Amino acid sequence: MLTPQEVQEKTFVKAVFGGYDMSTVDDFIDVLSADYNTLYNENAVLKSKMNVLVEKLEEYRSQENSMKNALLAAQKTADELVASTQKKCARAVQDAEDAANERMRSYQEAEESEKERVAQAQQETNRFIEQLQDQVSQTVQALEALKTRVQDAPVQKERPKPYDYEAEADGPAAIARTIEQNMVKLVGEEPKPDQAAEP
Repeated sequence: MLTPQEVQEKTFVKAVFGGYDMSTVDDFIDVLSADYNTLYNENAVLKSKMNVLVEKLEEYRSQENSMKNALLAAQKTADELVASTQKKCARAVQDAEDAANERMRSYQEAEESEKERVAQAQQETNRFIEQLQDQVSQTVQALEALKTRVQDAPVQKERPKPYDYEAEADGPAAIARTIEQNMVKLVGEEPKPDQAAEP
């Protein structure tokens, strides 16, 4: 494309016959050069503006790509954070359930153990009560036998000769020994000599 200066400096060869009028051609070239100069300047301004717009467009595209990449990275980070949080929550819930189940098993085992101890204690108590009842029953029977012997003994006016109670198998001394033995079983210790039953 010709510049305005090139248009103004353009010269034509003079024709010998029938050529154009030089002043008319020069006047036309002056007008054409002014219009061309205006168009040329406007074109240069528009090209400059277009270059600026192209640069801005490229900048916006670059920013758009950066924003897209940032959004993708943010979305990826958010997805990873959500997944990690969900895993942590699931693990925490599972740990809590496992701990609760473990405590429940421990409580159940302790309850079963206590039930067994209570049952064993009840059995031992029942055995002790039965033994105690047997011993009391034997003591009562020995006292009843002693009472019957005393009531059935004949009353003698004159002083009887000493009776050997130790030799009699079911006499008062034997009954007293039975009572003493039963008391030892009940109390769990031997009576002191001064507490022994008199024959």
